[in-house]
Amino acid sequence: MHSDYSIVSRSFPGIFNHNTFKKYTSILTQLDDADYNSLRFLYRKGLLHKISIRGKAIYRPTPKCVILLILSSESFRDNRVIMNMLTDRVYEGNSLALALILIGLVDGRDRSIYNILLEYATVHVIDGLDDSVVAESLLDFLSRRIEGEKKGIPEYIDILRDFTSSTLDNVLKVIIASIRPKVEDYNAFIQFMHEVVRFYYDPIRIAYTRIVEERGEFKSRLDEFRGERDLSMILSKSNGKRDEINISFEFDTSIHSRLLSMPYYLQLIMLKLIVEPRAFMIKELKRYIWTTL
Repeated sequence: MHSDYSIVSRSFPGIFNHNTFKKYTSILTQLDDADYNSLRFLYRKGLLHKISIRGKAIYRPTPKCVILLILSSESFRDNRVIMNMLTDRVYEGNSLALALILIGLVDGRDRSIYNILLEYATVHVIDGLDDSVVAESLLDFLSRRIEGEKKGIPEYIDILRDFTSSTLDNVLKVIIASIRPKVEDYNAFIQFMHEVVRFYYDPIRIAYTRIVEERGEFKSRLDEFRGERDLSMILSKSNGKRDEINISFEFDTSIHSRLLSMPYYLQLIMLKLIVEPRAFMIKELKRYIWTTL
């Protein structure tokens, strides 16, 4: 069995040596009692946020520091402790804090956040990377773990109707009508279906489906979002001249990098059924986490 130090040193190489590991992880668990020099040392290491409250400097663990604490301290391995800490407004909007909370929302088993991080940390370096990079990597790791545990063939078809007011028949007609009888289009269609599978296992989607029914306003906003995404316009266009529909949308090319290589109408379908819903769910999850939990 690996020691706490061997796990932490693999994911955070160079942060602590073996002699200082216990000293500073102990200080991190009791920041209110820490001396000034220790706080400055940990702050320079990038493990602490410094905030001012009524003119007094207050230090809080960064999301990466929270991971370090989870991996090194028994008292930080309970999901409730971790999620209560990260719902503090100092972490609001941080992608890595969001990713850690999503683990707890997706997998409600005791100490699931610790167990996922323990697996992740054995093969990934965390220190030195931007929080957003670690967050996406961690969510991808969780996604593939969920897929590996799934038995049988899931209801992938739900992805095609969950975020649109169009019927499933119309969605399928739009997809079929958008594909020309060309090798390039068939290849793009296979890629599109791969993106549907990945979206099915996306922890963002899974966590959102578990919280949306908890409060009426979340369900109302989902219904409104669906109502704005009727795919019949695409169907009418694809049955006639293939004129382009002028749209603009900002999306993360690191997540949806293959979108730009798809035929135009498949781009638009993926935008409406996957890209925009994902952005919507992230916004709703942030609202839920930092106003409800």
